[in-house]
Amino acid sequence: MNLKRFVPLLLSFAILLSVVAVSSNTNESLLTGSADISTVDTAKSEADNTESSADEAGSDEMLGVWVSYMELDMQSESDKSESAFRKKFMSIAEKSAAFGFNTLIVQVRPFGDALYDSKYFPWSHILTGTQGENPNYDPLKIM
Repeated sequence: MNLKRFVPLLLSFAILLSVVAVSSNTNESLLTGSADISTVDTAKSEADNTESSADEAGSDEMLGVWVSYMELDMQSESDKSESAFRKKFMSIAEKSAAFGFNTLIVQVRPFGDALYDSKYFPWSHILTGTQGENPNYDPLKIM
């Protein structure tokens, strides 16, 4: 029997056991009350104060959502025009804003092609249904 095959398995098992031991020890100290309650209360009140002041001043925190090529896919649409793409993207942006997101992270290179004009990569089939076909508008300006 070749022991080299079992070395990664044994290492993974040892790491798993150490993680379980550390997490159970941490949970035990919290359950037995070995943490100082006044420290926990102070930290909680500081977090509450920080949160309320951030809400009052307007949060600078980035809350982003990933927009994959699948949400931007125009292949199955009967109208593949710039206005249809604009409407689709604005719908995504409005729904994201309604859920409190302030940043969209958009996948613009889905299949080694691009949702923008490039001298290195062809136009994506996501926009027109045919890879390499120019949609005659700039999707990045819309986004």
